[in-house]
Amino acid sequence: MGRAKASSVSRKVRMRNLDVPRKKGSGNKQYGLKGLQQERERTEARYQRSIQGLSNESRQVLAEIQGTATSDTATFNTFTANDHPDAWEDDNDGFNVPDESLEFAARDFVDSRFHAQYCTDGRTWHQRIQRMQQNWEPLMEDLADAYLAWKYPTDASTPESDFVPEYDYTMTSVDLYTLEMHITVHCTEASTSLAADIVRHGYLGATPESPSIALSLRTLELYHRIRRRKPSFGIEAFTKVLSDLYMIPYHWQYCDTLSNAFDVYLTLQRIIDKRVAKELGRDTENWRVLNGCPPCSYVLEDEPPLRFSRMFAMDGNNSLKRVGDLRTFEDSHFYLSNNYVNKFAHEVKGSRTTPTINVAHVELPQSSNHHESPTSVPDNVSDLHDSPTFVPDNDFGDPTDGGTENAGHNPCAENWKAAANESNKNMWAIFNETGIFAAACRHGLILWIVDMFRSSELAKYPLAIVAKLLEILPPEFLLGYDIGCVFQGTIDRSSLGKLFEERQCQCCVNAFHGYSHNFQCQVQNHPNIIEGMGIEDLETLKCIFSSSNQLASVTRYMSKHRQRVFIDLFFSQWDADKYENLGNMLYNNYSQALKIINIDGPELKHAKEQLKVNDQDLKNWRMEQKEYFANLGKEPEEHVHKIAYVERLQELRAAE
Repeated sequence: MGRAKASSVSRKVRMRNLDVPRKKGSGNKQYGLKGLQQERERTEARYQRSIQGLSNESRQVLAEIQGTATSDTATFNTFTANDHPDAWEDDNDGFNVPDESLEFAARDFVDSRFHAQYCTDGRTWHQRIQRMQQNWEPLMEDLADAYLAWKYPTDASTPESDFVPEYDYTMTSVDLYTLEMHITVHCTEASTSLAADIVRHGYLGATPESPSIALSLRTLELYHRIRRRKPSFGIEAFTKVLSDLYMIPYHWQYCDTLSNAFDVYLTLQRIIDKRVAKELGRDTENWRVLNGCPPCSYVLEDEPPLRFSRMFAMDGNNSLKRVGDLRTFEDSHFYLSNNYVNKFAHEVKGSRTTPTINVAHVELPQSSNHHESPTSVPDNVSDLHDSPTFVPDNDFGDPTDGGTENAGHNPCAENWKAAANESNKNMWAIFNETGIFAAACRHGLILWIVDMFRSSELAKYPLAIVAKLLEILPPEFLLGYDIGCVFQGTIDRSSLGKLFEERQCQCCVNAFHGYSHNFQCQVQNHPNIIEGMGIEDLETLKCIFSSSNQLASVTRYMSKHRQRVFIDLFFSQWDADKYENLGNMLYNNYSQALKIINIDGPELKHAKEQLKVNDQDLKNWRMEQKEYFANLGKEPEEHVHKIAYVERLQELRAAE
């Protein structure tokens, strides 16, 4: 290139007094045309790395924002394509460059530096989660195949040493067993996706596209087993354990990465479980409820009919509240949908005035973990921010409101309402889900779960359970509920009443709760006096909730999606444990029944001989006792006439 004699402007571009971030002590840095071109290419490379995780749609939107949508490839170069950096030579002598060209070069350089290093992500939390989920969904079936190939290798599988890699992909790794820092994934021409190749190597990428970190499947499997056995063990604690083993400081982003990867791992497990269920012919909608409990569902040949075909218990639990991810977890065999439950919302009209809960002053707290949603909107329920004052609908009655024409004078209903109102006094307005309502069979296996939204136990929750029982199960079942005495009348006055009566079904109170009811109720609804109940107490849900309460500490501030995922995970393990223990449970119950028959039976026979009574006398005494307590507190009609006669005599004497 020629050399100009003018010395007004040097060919080198001297970056002076520009607000460009520099390292401390770097001073003013000079760039020649070659250096400027190299800096632009480095900036372009950083920019391309920063957008690797974006989908094509997101890249198009970003290009439109930057004004480069008309070009297929983004570039910061203002020179021609033939101007390669190696073709330039720096010259310290002066060279006349037009002032306008120098201004444009400096402006383009500064602008590219700032955009590459300080790119602001304007997407909301929900948009990021939704985009990530959309990117994962098309890959899940391939990932499940890759997981099975890794988990259960066959002789036909190609050994890793025989792979001829098309390219290698190196990333940071997390493995609790080996503590390796990096792994290299060999990708071949037959590869369907990078994510599947990573799974075949025994790892799971943190993102679906171009992940920078991968977690070993053995590490995720270990946490999965710990979570199933110890529900209160949170993901933050496990992340800190990994940080300690790797001897690095804990950071919330590590927890975010592990949490997202664990979500994908659980999705893989559910896909595989569905495949197994399909092969076994267990993929119908209600197969689990109809066949999950062998003692309840399987009838032996020539087995005598039982008084009650099945026995169930149901109850509500307010420990699993959640502070308000628009995502919802629907891939569960336990949950009844909100739309199904809301069909029974107006079956019973409320009889009490529900206090207004003012939430105008309440601010939903930010999640302590950055990977959780700061807010949540439940299905079919308005957001707290959309209505400054939340007033529960008084038309939504509780399970006692339909029991009698005036349930308020029923002692059992009054006590239950008093306890419910006392619990509502401590109910925060910021809770979206205020607990769960569940049903289980007499052997402890879960039937269904319902989310209670911003309310206590409304009548629609147990009515939805009863509707499902009537829909798919055989007739003549017995339903235990802590307020079952009054709830029987609620069912009778609902749209389910006629079918409930035709199926000869019945409600009762649980044994433990039954002793808190008045004696008039106990002589009719307590399990001890109901023929055909045997030694069942139907307090199954109390045992279940005492264990599921471990989840409360880790699910209180979770997103709605993750809360349901972990609740579903807990009850899946609960059912597996109960199924495993069914034989021992039946043996213990059988031994207890034989003991009662062999020890208490002869004593009862001896007592009847001494008192000279028979079985019919015992039945008559029971009926007399029931009639006596039913009329207790009511004045006999004979006494009414006698008192009226005396009052008339007194009036006659006074008149004389």
